[in-house]
Amino acid sequence: MARNARYGKPDGAAELREYAQLVAATFAGEIEPMQAWIDSLGAQNVRVLRGDGKIDAGLSIYDMGQFFGGRSVPCWGLAGVAIPSHARGRGCGYELMAANLREQVEDGPPLAVLYPASTAFYCKFGYEQAGHFVGASVRPLELRPFRSRLHARPLGSDDWPALRAVYTRARQGENGSLDRNDELWERKRRVAASQILQGTIIEREGKPEAYLLFTLTRQPGRLMLNMAIRDWAHTTAEAGEAMMAQLYGQRSVVEEISFQAAPNDARLRLVVHDGVVPVSETMLWMLRVVRVRDALTGRGWPAVEAEAAFTITDDVVPENCGSWRLRVKDGKAEVKRERRARATLDIRGLAALYSGFQGPAGLRRMGLLEGDDQHDGALAVMFAGPAPWMADIF
Repeated sequence: MARNARYGKPDGAAELREYAQLVAATFAGEIEPMQAWIDSLGAQNVRVLRGDGKIDAGLSIYDMGQFFGGRSVPCWGLAGVAIPSHARGRGCGYELMAANLREQVEDGPPLAVLYPASTAFYCKFGYEQAGHFVGASVRPLELRPFRSRLHARPLGSDDWPALRAVYTRARQGENGSLDRNDELWERKRRVAASQILQGTIIEREGKPEAYLLFTLTRQPGRLMLNMAIRDWAHTTAEAGEAMMAQLYGQRSVVEEISFQAAPNDARLRLVVHDGVVPVSETMLWMLRVVRVRDALTGRGWPAVEAEAAFTITDDVVPENCGSWRLRVKDGKAEVKRERRARATLDIRGLAALYSGFQGPAGLRRMGLLEGDDQHDGALAVMFAGPAPWMADIF
């Protein structure tokens, strides 16, 4: 796939503004907030596809990491994929994504992740559903009383490095969670002018073990408030109960608390009654393995010894195609080319397997893993892990 002369970074402020207008029109937003968002990312993280005097399509990139197997793997998070009405149906979206993928193969990280507007469209480029975003809500009055001996104090302006450290300790073992870059952390700090960001840090002997970031809003004509948790994390069971004690303490003024959680989140067991999970929203994000060898050697692995051979098929990135042998030992992977393998794994199947979203049996039902099943057990063991999820929308 040759370089696309129409594709590249915006050529100055005028094209950047045109892309902001395009994003606003595509997602029914306002231009100035979109411009502020794009400015926060920086022009170096925007790509456009130029037409005859106008932009035919564009997207934005979050250069970040994603945790898999306890290690952060560099990835691009794609957002703001926008095509103007005059360019739709002409293959501009396909051209934009193909050019972006080729750029990433040559110069970018080994993974890409996105939230799809059209799952079928992104499947054409080797993306596959690979994890959850789950939004849930609970009424504080429905929580059981929680008590904690840990110290809780307000968030201070110097506490953000400590928050990031707690987040990393809590999330690095959870497949799919983002290793946030500075911009994603800054987004946690930005709230509407009508709101106040509040935070609580929970400590043991002066060392943070958990935190809450939240805002409070009042509905018109209502006395009670709604609490939106913008971010939260805990590293010990006692700190998790201390967070719930903070939420229980809001019951006299807060009617409902909304939050993000993993599908199998340990915190849900603290709010679930009779097995009913109070889920208000769920979305599936998609993953793309851009470079097979780098993605496999870059992630963490369980302390097992196993190996498997498979032939990768990739309709968009020919460099990934062919037979590979994956050997895992002592928490590391050795990846080599193989002369021949009797199982065939579609690149989309590798994405779902890589995150732990699907095992070999599920991939076979989807038609993404075919042929000899002698290594299915080894693949299941090597890629076993917690249910993949992320707490961020980008």
